[in-house]
Amino acid sequence: FSPTPIKISLASASLPRALPLLEELGQEALYLLPDLIEPWRVISETGALGQTTELTLLAKAAFGKGAELRPKLLALIQERLVEVGIELVS
Repeated sequence: FSPTPIKISLASASLPRALPLLEELGQEALYLLPDLIEPWRVISETGALGQTTELTLLAKAAFGKGAELRPKLLALIQERLVEVGIELVS
């Protein structure tokens, strides 16, 4: 497999709504993106909590497909978060 980590930053106040959505979306993404070989895991690498929180989605793509899959993952995640009113921050 090819590791395909995705980092996102969001307002910490959105975390309780975002976590279940991201976990559910990881399951759904298996059907939408055939090069994804298992649901991603959602982790916090720093464990820091302030105004914003950075999360990492640890995704596994089929071997050699990580670079090709990453923009599709980014678009899917952005679309779903915006649908429920969760904005990403930089």
